[in-house]
Amino acid sequence: MALKNKIKSQPSPEIDRCEIKSFTSWYQTNGRKPLLLRGARQVGKTSLVRMFCKKQKLHLIEVNLELYQELANSFKQMDPNLVIKDIELFFKTKLTKKSILFIDEIQMVPEAIQGLRYFYERLPHIPVIAAGSLLEFVLSDYHFSMPVGRIDMFYIGPVKFSDFVKAKKKLNLHKTLQTYKIGNEITTLQHQTLLDVYLEFLLVGGMPEVIREYLKSSDLKVAKKIQRSLLDTYRADFGKYARRIPIERIDRVFRFAGTNIARKVKYSEINPDEQSKNLLLAIELLEKAGIIYRVFHSSASGLPLILNKNEKIFKFLFMDVGLASYFIGLDSNEIRKIYFDPPSDLILLHKGMISEQFVGQSLLFNEINEKGEIFYWLRDESTQKAEVDYVIEKGLNIIPIEVKAGKTDSIRSLIQFAKEKNSKFLVKFGTQKPSVRNIEIEGKIVKVFELPLYLSEHL
Repeated sequence: MALKNKIKSQPSPEIDRCEIKSFTSWYQTNGRKPLLLRGARQVGKTSLVRMFCKKQKLHLIEVNLELYQELANSFKQMDPNLVIKDIELFFKTKLTKKSILFIDEIQMVPEAIQGLRYFYERLPHIPVIAAGSLLEFVLSDYHFSMPVGRIDMFYIGPVKFSDFVKAKKKLNLHKTLQTYKIGNEITTLQHQTLLDVYLEFLLVGGMPEVIREYLKSSDLKVAKKIQRSLLDTYRADFGKYARRIPIERIDRVFRFAGTNIARKVKYSEINPDEQSKNLLLAIELLEKAGIIYRVFHSSASGLPLILNKNEKIFKFLFMDVGLASYFIGLDSNEIRKIYFDPPSDLILLHKGMISEQFVGQSLLFNEINEKGEIFYWLRDESTQKAEVDYVIEKGLNIIPIEVKAGKTDSIRSLIQFAKEKNSKFLVKFGTQKPSVRNIEIEGKIVKVFELPLYLSEHL
């Protein structure tokens, strides 16, 4: 399937995101708490709130504390009744049970974050949502106690692949993804079409603005232009991060992370002239901003996995697969080759780096990932080397996951992991159609789930 370069200009389509269901569930919960949205800039936090209110036919009162500085002092008073009076006076409106008070750019008034608890305690009938840019920096810089137990937090990531499929109006394929269970039939045509869209998504990615303009134009050059603009925006933010850390050091880490996804990080490869402790500070800053993620090694010797985490051994994921593709220089010519050649050929580009980014991104922002963190497993000895791309926990199970860029049948690392950890289930993502088979490992039957990459968010 070839991509069209240009089509007649159309209005930017609305991206119907699955996170709306979580918003709805929160809104309908008895004893609902204020909801604090966290996540990187430009992932669509504000748009999601507006879309949710539109779908639920709720009266949205949007207080942007960066724009409406007149209301800043109101929030500093820590009295929600006074805040509501000032908001109603300022906007000439009335808050009711059918209203949503949305406090945007809440980081501009850190006291407002702490004050969320008082909305829960004194005005529980008023639904409150808050969000902000670079919120993690405010939470770490200001010395106040977070209203633990008085607010709910929701992490927003990039748009998911299934929502991209839906936005492309491929509703039958979207239904196939949403309802798929092991044993269901996926036809060869469905499978090939989903792989085509998956390969397209690798380049477009999940940043809402990129998707909207790409779907409007069907021009990958338009997508790349916006991706470049977003990356420039993040770089411009470095000045906000850099109080005692040189901007050049942060930029060095930023560039390294974007071009060295899914590889064990060695500080000397980032900059041989910098001390590791200085580079680590820059890494932590970019991680707080949601631009990069560290996937730590876990020995996976028991549950929870975090107790077996080794913070000295990690690899990077970037914030979005489309931005990562831009970083490593995938261009429209390579995209066409991917579409005209068998997917198993050019998907191997950069040793499967982009495929591993896609799966990691899917796992990070997925309900199955209850702990909000994913790990990987590394065994490196003189006689034998093995690496499992991701390890997650579900219930009492530790589930190892391999990501294969092509159709290779090799699962040597998964088998090694199963031998050492007594695993019941192994998962391999690749370009094959879904299947399940039993294998015998040291006298025990182990199930191997071989799944197409496009099902990773539905694990």
